[in-house]
Amino acid sequence: MFQTSLWRTNPEHVLLNCSEVREMPGGDEFVVQFTTKNGHYTSFVPKQHVDAINRRLHACIVADVDDGVLILIPAETLTSGPRLLVEESERKELLTVGDWVTSNGIK
Repeated sequence: MFQTSLWRTNPEHVLLNCSEVREMPGGDEFVVQFTTKNGHYTSFVPKQHVDAINRRLHACIVADVDDGVLILIPAETLTSGPRLLVEESERKELLTVGDWVTSNGIK
């Protein structure tokens, strides 16, 4: 596992790049899929947390760990909880720092 070196008192808002984003019937949720070096993940996420046009999911960096960061996504994945390790070597590829706008115009 990993050692947490520092929990952040002010989590950093980021966008997690997803390989797939699909709207569920009814339109209130999206199914999102993404892959890290630690595995492939699927989650059902409320629509206000998803940028469907750019295939991104709102997340927060909640802790710095020895070899990366711990992120918190807005819903549990099918195989683990809502906190996931993103290694430093994949951070630039998976995470974008900054403000975001969802496909339904909510900021």
